[in-house]
Amino acid sequence: MDSIVVGSCAFKAPVKNGKVEIAYFTFPGFEGRGFATQMAALLIRLAEASDKTTLVTAQTLPHKNASTSILSKLGFTKVRNINHPEDGEVWEWALL
Repeated sequence: MDSIVVGSCAFKAPVKNGKVEIAYFTFPGFEGRGFATQMAALLIRLAEASDKTTLVTAQTLPHKNASTSILSKLGFTKVRNINHPEDGEVWEWALL
């Protein structure tokens, strides 16, 4: 079986002040198949395995979309709107 890259995921930076932000995306043609959900879930497991007290967060565009559905499905709560210096207004989510 050939290996295919379907997307990417990462921690945006090391844990800081007990908080870590996750990011994930799938490439065109691979959306809607659960890959992003699996990537986000893996990042959560890795963060929790490292330190169960770490608050896992994510940011999304400020409207309902595939990413907000993924985060809701994984137990995240939208906690606030923030003005990101590069992206403008975004929603911040946290796994509380």
